[in-house]
Amino acid sequence: MAGWLAELELKLARGARGSRIADLRHVGPLRIQRPFYPEGRERPHVYLLHPPGGVVSGDGLDIRIAVGADASVLVTAPGATKAYRSSGESVRQEIRLMVESGGCMEWLPHETIAYEGARLSSRLDVQLASSARFFGWEVLCLGRPVSGDHFSSGHLDLRQSIALDGRLLLSERVLWDEQSLPWRHSPAIQRGCSHSAIVMAWPGSVAMRERAHALAVSSGLAAGGGLVEGLFIHRVLAQGMPALRAHLLALWAELRPHVIGAAPCAPRIWAT
Repeated sequence: MAGWLAELELKLARGARGSRIADLRHVGPLRIQRPFYPEGRERPHVYLLHPPGGVVSGDGLDIRIAVGADASVLVTAPGATKAYRSSGESVRQEIRLMVESGGCMEWLPHETIAYEGARLSSRLDVQLASSARFFGWEVLCLGRPVSGDHFSSGHLDLRQSIALDGRLLLSERVLWDEQSLPWRHSPAIQRGCSHSAIVMAWPGSVAMRERAHALAVSSGLAAGGGLVEGLFIHRVLAQGMPALRAHLLALWAELRPHVIGAAPCAPRIWAT
């Protein structure tokens, strides 16, 4: 597609020896590292690589990942995505994930950091078959408070959607700009927190919702969520990334057996 700084298109398929990369295309500075198999050939771990690490005015990233019938994959990345101060144009990021019948996908990226004055338009679109399994999250940091960057100006247009067999289950839009940023301290919105995350899983259950609530209470973080027609949604706020990441990893470890049907197996990149 014209107009993108970088593109990545990846498809996984089920073969005789397990899940494998069936198709890979990339343009510009988006790559994947060779798959790792800490869980055997059944479920490869794939790392998305964006060597620049950050995006600036006019950049565009287009990521498309498809998991074929009965195939599985865990996708993560070695570091955060940084949206730097804009000189006028917005950064565009589109991520489209598709999981076919019996397929399984974990989408576990690091956080997106919006620097002071950043302009970012980001969209995550997830398409699932009803018999697919999915666990994913999106994490946002408004500025870098420990460095004195509190994101007091900028423009963020963030959208997430999940559809099941073409039927929309979740569609939301978060807009931060000069008009809405003063509301960050509202108890009904951001509670003054700089970090936030949304966790999404299919299929969900009441037991998962209750366990997520218990973990949030024990962590002391502000969190809430529930089930939307069987889709598990969990939102959490924090004042710093260490507390938020600890909660997300605990939640993933607790819920992975329910969603994916496998014990936790952390990608080794998380330990570096």
